[in-house]
Amino acid sequence: MVEVFSVFIGRRKPEDLNLYGMINFIGCGEFTNLFHREKENPYHLPIGTNFIQLEGPNPNRGLKIGYDRFFLYIDLQDVEGHLIIKGCIDSCYEFVERYKHWFDRHHCSVVQSANMDIFAALHYNIISNPVTAKLKVHFFFKEAATSNSSQDVCRISGSMVAFHSKYDYTTEYEKRYYRSVLFECPESCPLIRQEGVDFEMELSRVLVTVPTDCSLLIAVDLSCGIGLTTERLEETVEFQICDSSKEIRVEGFTLM
Repeated sequence: MVEVFSVFIGRRKPEDLNLYGMINFIGCGEFTNLFHREKENPYHLPIGTNFIQLEGPNPNRGLKIGYDRFFLYIDLQDVEGHLIIKGCIDSCYEFVERYKHWFDRHHCSVVQSANMDIFAALHYNIISNPVTAKLKVHFFFKEAATSNSSQDVCRISGSMVAFHSKYDYTTEYEKRYYRSVLFECPESCPLIRQEGVDFEMELSRVLVTVPTDCSLLIAVDLSCGIGLTTERLEETVEFQICDSSKEIRVEGFTLM
């Protein structure tokens, strides 16, 4: 199976982009959408921001590669018509047998625009013995809201990212490009929820693929502001992955 961690959009000129189009994975006879936006609802990529937030894969299945090959297809355009990134990453025929050294390693493939002013870099791993993990994150308050409670709101910002214990993340390059972003909200545009009302957090992706010989790590770095008070939730949670033939259910972990 394949885990696509991130898509980096590089451009020569510093400019805002409003992108629409799609990024798709094709493998095992299945078509899986990783990103899709219509022209009427483009993805805004301001100056200084380079990552597209992936919206897949489908929560009910991972990215299966099949025996022969797989494809990563990208077709992105700017609403102003300034750029077109269109291309296909092909794993090559019968790569499972011919290119076994590709497995369990981090890869980066680049698709350039026709004028080479902009490119998309896709960062992924081909996992030989995978298990898929379906994630849910619930946010609980220490005290539940009552009818006499104040109507203060909770402002939540920060990030949650998933990664694997078997790989080296000592460099900034590894940390930036080879971790899966589950939630990201800047301080300037926080997630707003009512104080005291527990809720399930909406994740940008709920399915990640993990090698069976390592642990799934989720790094939580959230700031929660209520009134003039701000609390920090910062910890890396480890989940052991043991056997891909069984359903593994892990729940009830709490950050204090």
